[in-house]
Amino acid sequence: MKIGINRMVVNLFLILVAAGFLWYIVQSQNLLGEKKTAVSSTKQAQTDIQFKDKKITLDYKKFDPKLIENIGTFSRDEKWLGSGFYDTALYFEYPSSLNLAGGERNKITMERNNNLDLSKIINFDLIINFQSELTDLETGDLTFVDSNKKTAVFVLPTTQSAKNWVAINIPKEQFATDSDFNWNRIEKTRFNFLPRLFASVVVGLGGLRGQPGSILYNDWNTIDEKMLLLDKRKNEISLMVRNIGASVAVIRKITSVSNFTFQSSYSPLNSGLAGLFFRGNYKNGQGYYLLVGGIGGNQWQITKTGKDGSKILALGEINNFQFKYGEKYYLKADTKGNNIKAYLSTDGSNFTLLASTDDDEFTSGGVGLVTNGGVALFNDFEFTQ
Repeated sequence: MKIGINRMVVNLFLILVAAGFLWYIVQSQNLLGEKKTAVSSTKQAQTDIQFKDKKITLDYKKFDPKLIENIGTFSRDEKWLGSGFYDTALYFEYPSSLNLAGGERNKITMERNNNLDLSKIINFDLIINFQSELTDLETGDLTFVDSNKKTAVFVLPTTQSAKNWVAINIPKEQFATDSDFNWNRIEKTRFNFLPRLFASVVVGLGGLRGQPGSILYNDWNTIDEKMLLLDKRKNEISLMVRNIGASVAVIRKITSVSNFTFQSSYSPLNSGLAGLFFRGNYKNGQGYYLLVGGIGGNQWQITKTGKDGSKILALGEINNFQFKYGEKYYLKADTKGNNIKAYLSTDGSNFTLLASTDDDEFTSGGVGLVTNGGVALFNDFEFTQ
C-alpha cells in the first residue's frame, strides 16, 4: 500500500512538472509576440549629442583651384556663338542665361572656345531649363573638343521637369570619348539640340561647372545634395547655395548647439532671399532663419519654422543700402537662452545689429545655410560657443 502511494505521488509530481513546462512555453511565445508588437509600434526617440568644440572654421578658399571649374556662367563676356541669345530677364544667376532656339529638325548648336584643364574634374553640374515641351526634343548633348579635335560626348536626359531650372549631375566616366581624348587640353565646349519634325525647341542654360566629386558633402548634411555646389571666380573657391532640391543645409560636424555665434560671408547671385539657418533640423526644416535680400534688395528678416508653421519674428529694411552683385557681405547670428540677435557687416569686422528678439521654441540644433529662392555664394564660416 505504501509503495502504491509513493508511485501516485511521483506520477502526480511528473504531471505537474510537465504542465508547468508547457505553461512556460506558451507564456514565452506570448511574451515574445507581445515584445515584437511593442517594438514595431513604438516610435524611436531622436537624440543628438551636444557639440563640445569651442570654435570651428570652414574656408573653401583653401581648395585646390584645379578641382573646380566654372566652364560657363553664360554671361556675354564668355562669347558663346551659335543659334542662341542671351536672356537678361529669365536667368538662374546674374546677369543672364543662354537661350537656344530652333525647330523642324534643324540642329541647334552653341559653342565657346576654351583653354581648360579638366583632368582633375570628377563630375559636371549643368543648370538647364527646358522651356518647350520635352516631347519636342529628339536629342541633346554636351560635347568637349580637345586640342587634337577628339571629342567627349554626353547625351543629355530628356526626363527632367519642363519649364523649371533643374540641375543635371554628369559623371565624367559617362562621356563617350574618342580614343586618346585628352581631358587636360580642352579647346571647345559645345551644346547640340535636335528638335523633332514639326516641333520647335527652346532651352535655357544657367550654368556649367566641373566639380571634385563628393568631397563637399563631407562637410554638410542636407536632404538633397543638389542644393550645394562649389564655384570658382577669380581663382577663389566659394560654396554656392541654390534653391534646387532642398532649402536648408547644416554643417555636418555641428549637430546640436545651444548658445553660440555663427557667421559667414555672403555674396548674392540673384534677387532671391538667402542666409543663415540655426538651432535647426535639416530633415524637416524646423529652426530659425536669418534671411537677407538678394541683388537690389535691402530687406532682412528673422523667421521661425516650427510645429505651428512659419512665423516672422522680426523684419526690416536698411534705408541707405542695397545688396550688389559681386560684393561680399557678412551675416552673423548670436543666440543666448531665448534671445536671438542678427547682424550684418560690409567688411567682416564692423557689424551692425539688425534685430534682437526672443523665442523659446528651439533651444538647440544645427547651424548652416538656407535659401528662399536665392542663389548666393558663402564662405569664411566661423562658429564659436
